[in-house]
Amino acid sequence: MDTYEFSLMLAGISMKTPNIADLLYGAGCDDGLVCSYGDTIFITFDREAVDYQTALNSAIKDAESAHVDAKATYINNNELENLIYEYRKNNTFES
Repeated sequence: MDTYEFSLMLAGISMKTPNIADLLYGAGCDDGLVCSYGDTIFITFDREAVDYQTALNSAIKDAESAHVDAKATYINNNELENLIYEYRKNNTFES
């Protein structure tokens, strides 16, 4: 299996949600780091799976099953961002 790195932004919760880190960890997000920026919660994952889609689907399922009404609203994948950056660096768009 490969390890996939990505972050999920979660809506419906904040760091003020009681025991949020423990609840997410207990729901299967033990391969992620719970972070916040203001009232926004992110989980940065290093998830092992057979492919990226499986890793992402399982992380969303785990985060949303933590019984805190969290909903994944945004996905940040550093590998995809790096590919886009490299493409833009090496290619120009003509209008």
